[in-house]
Amino acid sequence: MVDTITSGIGGINNSAALPSSNSRQELVENFDTFLQLLVAQIQNQDPTDPVETETFTNQLVQFSELEQSIQSNDNLETILTSIESQNAANIVSYIGQTVNAFGSTSTLRNGEALFDLQAAGDAVDAEISIRDNLGILVFQTNRPLEQGSNQFVYDGSGPNNVQFPDGQEFTINVVAVDANGSPVNVRSAVNGVVDGVDFSGSTPNLLVDGRTIPVTSVQSVSQTF
Repeated sequence: MVDTITSGIGGINNSAALPSSNSRQELVENFDTFLQLLVAQIQNQDPTDPVETETFTNQLVQFSELEQSIQSNDNLETILTSIESQNAANIVSYIGQTVNAFGSTSTLRNGEALFDLQAAGDAVDAEISIRDNLGILVFQTNRPLEQGSNQFVYDGSGPNNVQFPDGQEFTINVVAVDANGSPVNVRSAVNGVVDGVDFSGSTPNLLVDGRTIPVTSVQSVSQTF
């Protein structure tokens, strides 16, 4: 009987070594089982052949390590909660601020949809296409781009002298080449005022002019005037 109980204690120690996603609950359950097995071992050992001191000491060490694991796990969860709360507070502070974030969609405000075209190199020719929220091409132009940031403003004018109203969204696409005719990578970014923060997903998203923008895509934050 002693051998069976000793084997059970060893099994408990191994399962607690690497906590799973429900680590605290599993550790607590293992802790209770470990204690019960250890007490049962002491109560049922053969008085004429007691557990060797070294074996008993090793089991007590395992007991102590398991207890420390539970305490460490609790401390880590507390630290994580504190960090998440601080991050949430920092992200909420974006509300009312103007952000520049990677994205290809901009909203027409005061007759302007603003885009920041970031070119990996000098482009002698860049074909810039603007489409509405239905994917219809409404504007197209060609212009050179310098390496780095290039501001592009779409004034909301469409085919047949149509002027689109404020509040409508437009998506930009850029195809650029250098002096040798080789493609130049151009990333688009947009500016907007943060209206709110969405915490419903695995990562927070900013609500900017009615659009959802991942916090990780934000390049800069500035004061709104």
